[in-house]
Amino acid sequence: MRRMQLISRTRGQRSRESGQINIFLLLALGLFFLGFLGFAVDYANFWFHRRAAQAAADAACQAGAMDLLVNATNGNNALGGFPSPVADFDCATKANSGSAVCQYAALNGYPSATIAPNTPGTDVQVKFPASVSGVIAPPIAEAPTPFIQVNVEDDVQTFFSGLITGKASQPLGASATCGLQQAKAPIPIIVLNPTCEHPFEVSGSATLQIVGGPTKSVQVNSANSTCAAATDASANTCSGNGTIDLSKGGPKFTGSNFGTFGPPLAAPSHFNGGKTGSWISPASPIADPFANVAAPTVPPNAPAPVGVGFHIDGCPDNQGCTEYFPGKYTSPISVNGTTAIFVPGIYYIQPTDYSGVATGGLCGTPGSGCTAKPTGKCNADLLVTSGGVVRPAGTLTTPAAIAADDHSHGVVFYFSGSVANGFGSAVFTSSAGSAGKTAIALADGGPGCPIGGTRCIESMASAALTCDGSSADPSGNLGIPKFVDGDILVAQCTTKGFFIGGGSTDSVPAKLSDANRGMLFFDDRANGAANGQPNMQGGGGLAISGTIYAHNCPNSPSCDASTDYNAFLDLQGTPGSGTFVIGEIIADQLVEGGNGSIGMQLNPNAVFFILKAELLK
Repeated sequence: MRRMQLISRTRGQRSRESGQINIFLLLALGLFFLGFLGFAVDYANFWFHRRAAQAAADAACQAGAMDLLVNATNGNNALGGFPSPVADFDCATKANSGSAVCQYAALNGYPSATIAPNTPGTDVQVKFPASVSGVIAPPIAEAPTPFIQVNVEDDVQTFFSGLITGKASQPLGASATCGLQQAKAPIPIIVLNPTCEHPFEVSGSATLQIVGGPTKSVQVNSANSTCAAATDASANTCSGNGTIDLSKGGPKFTGSNFGTFGPPLAAPSHFNGGKTGSWISPASPIADPFANVAAPTVPPNAPAPVGVGFHIDGCPDNQGCTEYFPGKYTSPISVNGTTAIFVPGIYYIQPTDYSGVATGGLCGTPGSGCTAKPTGKCNADLLVTSGGVVRPAGTLTTPAAIAADDHSHGVVFYFSGSVANGFGSAVFTSSAGSAGKTAIALADGGPGCPIGGTRCIESMASAALTCDGSSADPSGNLGIPKFVDGDILVAQCTTKGFFIGGGSTDSVPAKLSDANRGMLFFDDRANGAANGQPNMQGGGGLAISGTIYAHNCPNSPSCDASTDYNAFLDLQGTPGSGTFVIGEIIADQLVEGGNGSIGMQLNPNAVFFILKAELLK
């Protein structure tokens, strides 16, 4: 019995002790889970703050990179609110808080303030590294400040973890690096002047039609606050009677975009972007894709031109032609009342005197650019006037001849000059290309022009305008006929020649992978003369196949926004005439006038190196 009592007493004590242990165990587990939950809340908070800080760093970095792109493109340091000269800065400084980088960080929840030790707060530092590991920087002359790095510091308030560490805040960080990179892309028509009031305009009742090409047909870089692009010049407003027709632009011919860095924010009247195109403002500027292209080397003096008979070297005039040869010219080439044919090669025109080819009443009083426009007709390196017709030399007048050709033929006109003697460019007057009777030369040789008799100019097969002999108007939207009349010039198609302006005179033919030709008109970058700018009118028909490049920037790729960008291209259309440009146009200012229509065919496959802003790390 006593033994049974002892056993029972022992079991009771164990039972009571077991309950006490369970209580301590529950308390310990509860404290552990409370601590775990506290740490989980703190570290989840840290994780969300880190993600938010990284998003803010990325956004601020990309905003800064876009400003670097605009500054590099437009030759200034006006945007971004960066110190001048550009140097590292902290957004907590009042002088820097208004920069785009700081504002984007603040909009994403990270305003800057001086952070005190062990105190919650945020700060943003901005750096401009000279290099980034694994990234190739663009040429310094093209992009003086190529990279930007944004560091976001976030001292996050602690809760449970602070009880353990003794710290009221936990410093977290995020960093993003962005920069400018050279990227291959098809280019639109680019109007480079960064400040002018409407450096692009379609004046009067003219129509500019663009067919094909990339998704953006035109980019105007001007940030002018009044009006960067206009369809009316006479009233000095943004919107008028001029028509911009992009309804057949883009790679699918369904419409394309018009981009302008400055106003108008809304499309002017008579703008047609088609089904897939629109007016985009503001749109980031596009840098000169030919900024690093050197001018051609000065060649030997050209041989004297010679007279050739009908059908000799492709002469299309039954009264005979004047045949010109590549080389250096110290006098302008003037074509009046006759037909000139040009043997393939580089024509380096650097006149010592313009008096012999002054265009008289066509000159007028030169302006200074922008709203006071240059007339472009006083000094002409290549002057085509009444009854003058210019054509390529060769036999590419019939489809059969085109099919058998290597398509490498073509010319480059480099218009040079000097401060003492002046500068000139290409001038086609309203009566150029009109030479009376024309006749189509078919593949079988007829009907063609008769030998002798009234002056007759044979038409040229439009397939010769392309490098591969394909249709010059594959969509049929430009209305380029199978045979074209008037003035016709084509650029080279050789990849080893002066296709993109490498300066080489190597003319070994090599077919291009697309139909576009290379540089046709290349104005000396030192040409900022108001009376020496290109002016092209299509009174008797004008077909240009190749790039037209008119950019005033003597120290390219480094340009000064206050003194450069004075080049000017004036295109004029005449009702009933065919005026076509097949290729790219790069100019500081571009105006189309008259009462006719000018059609431009862009190539979506021709790619060039341009600057782009990218998030790198």
